[in-house]
Amino acid sequence: MGVLPSSSGRAAALSLRQPAGALRMAGGPPAGIVKMLDFQSKVMGVVYSLQGKEKPFTLQMRDAAMALHTFSQAPREGKVRDMTADTVVEQWEASQSEFMQFLVDSREVYAAFDEMVVKPENNIFENSGLERVEAINKDIILINTKWGLPTPAPNQAAVDYAAFVKTLSPQAFVTHFYNFYFAHTAGGMSIGKKVMDGSFEGHMFDFYQWYEPSGEPANVKALLQTTRNKIDKFADGWTDAQKKESLGHTADTFVRSQALLDVLVGKARGQAARVGFSKDEQFATTGGKISSVPVALYTANKNSWDA
Repeated sequence: MGVLPSSSGRAAALSLRQPAGALRMAGGPPAGIVKMLDFQSKVMGVVYSLQGKEKPFTLQMRDAAMALHTFSQAPREGKVRDMTADTVVEQWEASQSEFMQFLVDSREVYAAFDEMVVKPENNIFENSGLERVEAINKDIILINTKWGLPTPAPNQAAVDYAAFVKTLSPQAFVTHFYNFYFAHTAGGMSIGKKVMDGSFEGHMFDFYQWYEPSGEPANVKALLQTTRNKIDKFADGWTDAQKKESLGHTADTFVRSQALLDVLVGKARGQAARVGFSKDEQFATTGGKISSVPVALYTANKNSWDA
């Protein structure tokens, strides 16, 4: 899940309404890297064009989202420098009560999405298998009983986002839907693992598990692919202006999602960013020279869920 680097950055991003490739945040990677990635994106567009196809809208959405990821979250494609630990998940130190607040806030927003997908204009996304409200309800009750924590009221940021979701046009809605749900199965999973291991004795919460109606574990990647196909079908026939409008909401989804994630930064808030490898990770050497470099923990955890 990508996060913006500062409150000032978030304010600036709120006014951004540009398609993929145009989002450039201060502190990003060297211009040469940005140019190379943009070139790769254009090449893929040409490939689809030569095949008589348009680049799938979900790939365009991914391009827009990756433009807002930091280096620590997406080492190969991130375009935002990690300025503080606020964007480096491996440094976060959330307490049990802070995680409980995050669950309550997330439930507020997921419930709003549930209301929106039953509307005729959005019902292609109903019963996607990615729904999270029921799972969050189970986790909140478990924390109430096992860890003795009361259920707090949702933060204003969650209330505001939920209300905002209910006002969205189909073009805006699909961008918020895509980024909010897909991020949870990728970077969000790594965030959850960090908190579960650090504050809940490694307990695996239902929020981070998906099940079939039969109760059997679901294939999350299959659910995501089915949803991608639905999004591409949803956007089929849109004009360039409609697609641009939709992609232009990407920064807003990051701003509003980060407002919910902020509570999980915990004790690390404002600390200097440490982007690299932990003391438990080792470089492999051959003949006195480095032969391989370890994968950052965040990336390793994220890769197993990122499709």
